[in-house]
Amino acid sequence: MIPLKWAKGMVPLLYPVLLPLATSVSPVSQENVSQQSLVPEKGVFLVATPGMQDPRFRRSVVLLLEHGEEGTLGLIVNKVTEISLAQVLPDLEDSGEESNLLFFGGPVGLNGILFLTRNAEPLKRAEQVMEDVYYSGDKRLLEELMELGKGAGELRVFLGNAGWSPGQLAAEIKEGAWKLVRGDSHTLFEEDLDDIWPGLIGPPTPSPFMVQRPHSTTVLPG
Repeated sequence: MIPLKWAKGMVPLLYPVLLPLATSVSPVSQENVSQQSLVPEKGVFLVATPGMQDPRFRRSVVLLLEHGEEGTLGLIVNKVTEISLAQVLPDLEDSGEESNLLFFGGPVGLNGILFLTRNAEPLKRAEQVMEDVYYSGDKRLLEELMELGKGAGELRVFLGNAGWSPGQLAAEIKEGAWKLVRGDSHTLFEEDLDDIWPGLIGPPTPSPFMVQRPHSTTVLPG
């Protein structure tokens, strides 16, 4: 469950929807490096490790929006659906842009919408996540941003979210389910969706293959 104060900010939907996930969307590629000293906090990516047991989060990257004593709120940022914004909010004007395809934010709160936007100036009715990235569930603000013609490089709308109760995320990190990486707006808005998880998780650690043990381990002088 996500904390009630965060859930209240979400745009309510007129009716529930099913979630067919699309295969991909496209832009560019950039490598991110994990910082081992990171702790869960706003603006950090949770990258599902290859050993992730929950099928809903396999190969997922979650941007943390809130983290504190009341729990954790985040959005899966690398999975898009085939549902348009017009299907769930028909009273909003739909410009037909790619940004109006709904992203799958997570398995919690599937009757509400949150959105991420990239903006140079602070936004009213939105919370800053990092640098020039803000999140909100304010319907009026969403309408205003759409009227400004913000495209996929500046606006992502999410159906559902990822939520953890107090202590739950810490336990999952301790079990090795998540890798923490510093978030950035390039990955959020410009990276090809299919490249986000592989780029953040990095190449697998090579394992040595077995050989017959030698009788001597004398090291020759250099």
